[in-house]
Amino acid sequence: MADEGRRLKRRIALYGAAVAILGVLVYLGWVYVPHLGYSQDRAEVFALVADGQFDEARSLIDEMRERDPDDVRVLVLLGWLEDGAGDLAATQSAYEAAVPLCKNDEQRRDLLLTLADIDRRVGHLDEASSGLKDVVSRFGETARSRQLRVLLLIDKRSWDDALGEIAKLAEENPVNPHTQRLRSRVRRLQEAEATRDSKAVTDGETSRK
Repeated sequence: MADEGRRLKRRIALYGAAVAILGVLVYLGWVYVPHLGYSQDRAEVFALVADGQFDEARSLIDEMRERDPDDVRVLVLLGWLEDGAGDLAATQSAYEAAVPLCKNDEQRRDLLLTLADIDRRVGHLDEASSGLKDVVSRFGETARSRQLRVLLLIDKRSWDDALGEIAKLAEENPVNPHTQRLRSRVRRLQEAEATRDSKAVTDGETSRK
């Protein structure tokens, strides 16, 4: 009887342990979902944006910022979101706030180039040129900085100078896929302007007759 009683107690103890372990496993598998960090959140932001849910994406980014206010990637993600939403002022604010959080010169250089490009896109060409000049002075010339210079020269309608920069870009980066497209774009714009000028001269001569 004593042996049977001990065996019964052992079975009850094992059953109790099994129930406890099962409870932990159920909790881990069904109740507790570990947070996987930035990559998980970013994927969810991308999914929300793809579905057109910009406000929900912003709310998620706000949560990310509260969780890790010093993560430069979160502000860069916010800038990307606002750029896609067409709010360049908010884009600029996000990138400006991200600059002090940069961990290295490469991050800082890329953000400053992005900010210079935003100035260009809103028509502040002098500020964009100044920003580009500062970046090159601090971090040196790169393919991206030269591409931005080409775009600035296009906006200023300085076709020959733009083609000269494109030639340098092609020499420094012979496999850059953007070079030929930039060259074709500049030549089309140059030819279009020459055609308009020629037409304006012809129309002017006709009106004087």
